[in-house]
Amino acid sequence: MRIHRRDRTYWRSILGILEILIMACLLFGLICALIASNLWTEQANWLTQVCLDSTSNTYCGNLTSDFFKFFSASTVKIASITIFASCLFIITIFYSIHTFIGLRKRKTWKIITRLIGVFFTLLFLSILTISISAIYRESQFGNQYTSTSSSRVQIGAAYAMASLGLIAASLLLIDIICRLLTIGSVQKRQRRRKRRVNVIS
Repeated sequence: MRIHRRDRTYWRSILGILEILIMACLLFGLICALIASNLWTEQANWLTQVCLDSTSNTYCGNLTSDFFKFFSASTVKIASITIFASCLFIITIFYSIHTFIGLRKRKTWKIITRLIGVFFTLLFLSILTISISAIYRESQFGNQYTSTSSSRVQIGAAYAMASLGLIAASLLLIDIICRLLTIGSVQKRQRRRKRRVNVIS
């Protein structure tokens, strides 16, 4: 049985660079999600509930829509932390496997990378969904409740988290396309080198 060595050049391949950027975006997005305090989410939920129970919509604006009945501030925060942390952990595991096991050097690389691309599609959809939900909620809520500097910081952190999530989702989509097209294979480069050597000889 042939033992494959570590893929020491994976970090500078197109897939490696994309995954490093994705992990960085998810990490900083997770930090931004953690900055939003529990007190802030409780205040946001309280104000939303007041608007849902009130008969006058003059002050509340779109906070009375059905969207806010199902996506409270605490729900968005918990979902964001869970999704970002899970995706960060999963992508880190796959990155480590590529580096230490050398998946790109295996003959089954095309099949493996396409399967990983299909699996990453689920991560892409989850990150994209929670990021869009967070941006929509904070944009509607922020227009109604930015009276203090503390509230602006909390909303700014939520916006930063959602923005980093969208960037991570975009990079992950590029990663998925590269995997489905089997771009970044070591075997292709080795074949090209052999052809060049044959031509020279």
